[in-house]
Amino acid sequence: MSGSPTASDAPGGRRAGVAAALAYLAVAAVVGLYRVGDTGPLWPDGPRYANAGAMMRDFAQSGEWHRPVRFAEGNYARYPAFSVPYHPPAYPAALGAWFLLTGVSYESARVFVAVSWAVAGWLFYCVNLELGIRRRPAFAAGLLLLTTPPLALWCRDTMSEVPSLVPIFGAALFWLRWLRAGRWADGLLAFALVELAFFSRVTTAGVVPGLLLYGAARGGWGWRRYAGVGAAAAAYLAVNAAWVSFAARYAAHEMAADGKGSMSARLAVAYFDACLTGIVANGAAAVAAIGLLAALGLATRGRAAAHAPALGFWMAWLASYTAFKCAVPTTDEVRHFFTAIPAFAGFAAVVLCWTVSTRYGRVMSAGLVAAGVGVNVWLLAGSPCGVVGYDAVARALADRDRPGNVLLACPEDQDLIFRFRAASPNRDRYFVRSDRTLAVRVSSYANVPAVVLGRTEQDVLDVVRAGRVRYVVTGTPAPGRPDTRPDEFRLVDRVVADRPDLFRRAGDFPLTVDYLGGIHAGGTGTVIVWEYLGAADDGPPALPIRIPTAGMSIQP
Repeated sequence: MSGSPTASDAPGGRRAGVAAALAYLAVAAVVGLYRVGDTGPLWPDGPRYANAGAMMRDFAQSGEWHRPVRFAEGNYARYPAFSVPYHPPAYPAALGAWFLLTGVSYESARVFVAVSWAVAGWLFYCVNLELGIRRRPAFAAGLLLLTTPPLALWCRDTMSEVPSLVPIFGAALFWLRWLRAGRWADGLLAFALVELAFFSRVTTAGVVPGLLLYGAARGGWGWRRYAGVGAAAAAYLAVNAAWVSFAARYAAHEMAADGKGSMSARLAVAYFDACLTGIVANGAAAVAAIGLLAALGLATRGRAAAHAPALGFWMAWLASYTAFKCAVPTTDEVRHFFTAIPAFAGFAAVVLCWTVSTRYGRVMSAGLVAAGVGVNVWLLAGSPCGVVGYDAVARALADRDRPGNVLLACPEDQDLIFRFRAASPNRDRYFVRSDRTLAVRVSSYANVPAVVLGRTEQDVLDVVRAGRVRYVVTGTPAPGRPDTRPDEFRLVDRVVADRPDLFRRAGDFPLTVDYLGGIHAGGTGTVIVWEYLGAADDGPPALPIRIPTAGMSIQP
């Protein structure tokens, strides 16, 4: 089966593609790296991904490639702050490879995500060209995509959302090329990329049924195509089901919380009732809505038929993921609809194609794009700053020469762990979490009660001595904010403050916690580093490293 060339194959198409890529890189750099030195993680999972990337880099340098699970356990015992395999390994592996080139740092990780965002925008542009959209509307729609707030916000963090769009857009591009030209190499590459997307972010699977249905609806398939697609779909389901089964052993509480234990129309309605405004209140959705309403009139005169394939593709994309979201309800977060939202920019591409046939239409199109991007930028200007302050704490710990480990009783400590390992510390230290030694506590969304292990001063001192602890990090809430610290955090804080014969206050540092939507927001509090004055040696703690969600205990 052969097909007609696309706009990217036309004379000047390559130069236009390079120009688009460079423009998208500039936009992504501005969006993703704005105030990078004054901002931090926007969600608790961000530092976990960053730590997973650092772990992958350490693994690549270790030479222990024949025992990845054992290496990961040992790395977690030292830096207990990543979630692989619950968070699948492809994005952390790519970030780890990037760290091999750049070194481990938060700024480097943000650059990686910004570059991923630019690549995603360029692939989105190429997908629209393949769907028959003209170059200028395709490029303008890419600008709308890269500035759409519920998408672009995560370009400012180290979460998996943005990197996962690169392989899923790549898969869509080669799937469309296979449908057009029938080259099996394109089909195989589409399969490999859709699998890579799954191992970057599991929920990308939500758009796969839409891709398949769109292809089948195009028609012209013979038995070989049906057999090939069927075999690929069976392999996709088998591999991914095996992975989910494997990962579930390490993330029982997370799996239960994500699925809410059941599928229910009530939960799906509750999700969209809570999140719909956050999903559609942006410039791309507004341009799409205006144009799709106008399309009703165009369709009656037959002018919309030329772009029916593009409209059908993005409708299939949106409908497929929406059905997936209804079937697998999760917590009420807009980001859980992330993979579906690019469809709005896809609709905008179709709309802009309809408007450029006349000079008046081109002016209107430019106005729509400018207004849409302007609305997006205005909304992005109100983005939270995230967790800010642990860089200074990490440097202070990394510069200290006395032997011993670190006991953590401070908020959002995964970011401190990542910043420490990025600070080229003078000594290798183990981090001991008080929520794994003085209590066994999992995330609140799991609705699992904490198991209290320590209640007294002596319990804290026992952990300090068995853990070979030299430094203790505690945190106090911002003035005027309620003290919502876990009991074990307050216990550690009280003990170190009441025993000046054993603990010396070594430094105070401001810490701002400003997550999206005010979740876990704590204003600007204080992080305090205490130095233990007793004996402490380097080396692993004589304490089990508990991973409660996996039912595991690692002995360093």
